[in-house]
Amino acid sequence: MAKLTREQVEGRIESARQRGKGPDFSEDDLSGLDLSRIDLSQANLNKANLCEANLSWAELNDTDLTRANLEKADLRQAKLLRATLDRANLSGCDLQGVFLMGSSLIKAKLLGANLSQAILNGSNLMGANLKETTMTGINMFRVNLFGANLSQVNLTGVSLDVANLSRADLSDANLYKAEMSSATLIGAFLGGANLSQANLRQANLCEVNFSEANLTGADLSGADLNWASLTQANLRGARYDHLTRWPARFDPDQARAICKNCSSVSTAETPTLIRF
Repeated sequence: MAKLTREQVEGRIESARQRGKGPDFSEDDLSGLDLSRIDLSQANLNKANLCEANLSWAELNDTDLTRANLEKADLRQAKLLRATLDRANLSGCDLQGVFLMGSSLIKAKLLGANLSQAILNGSNLMGANLKETTMTGINMFRVNLFGANLSQVNLTGVSLDVANLSRADLSDANLYKAEMSSATLIGAFLGGANLSQANLRQANLCEVNFSEANLTGADLSGADLNWASLTQANLRGARYDHLTRWPARFDPDQARAICKNCSSVSTAETPTLIRF
């Protein structure tokens, strides 16, 4: 199909709006177009080619971008509230300051994308590939990252409170001072990750692989680490309390973790209940 011009795109949008419908650009070629500040809300862009398109400051709320090609597109400050980007290709995309609240990016490809200052609260990124993305200042409160690939990602100071990171790959990720209170990371892989001074209060860390991870100064108060692997992990100065649950036979004091407000009952192991 021939590549559309901006004038043709705007004409189709106007025609659809007059009929009370969202414009249909499914499988259309919009690659390289300057579509900055355009209103494509409720548009059907399923499998559309938007490679290297300029969509900065565009309105894409409630838009269907399933399997769309947005490789190297410019989406700075764009609004994609409740948008569907399942299996979309966003590799190399500039998503600085983008609004993606409540959107679906299941198995989306974001390899090397720039998500600095983006807001993804409540979004679904299950199985998404976020390897080597830039996430400085991103907000991901209550985000679903189940099974996502976040290997080698810089998540310094990122807000991941109440997020679901179960089965996610966070190997060698930088989570320095990350906010992860009440997050769920069941079965996640954090081998070699930097969690120094991270907030993991009341997090579910069951079955997490922390091998060779840096947890110095991390807050593990009330966290559940049952069945977690802490092989060669550094917990020097990590804080815990009497509600923290450790793997069987693991001694946090020997690992030089610091107990705060602990009772006289040892928290190294969950006490064994003797039945008569």
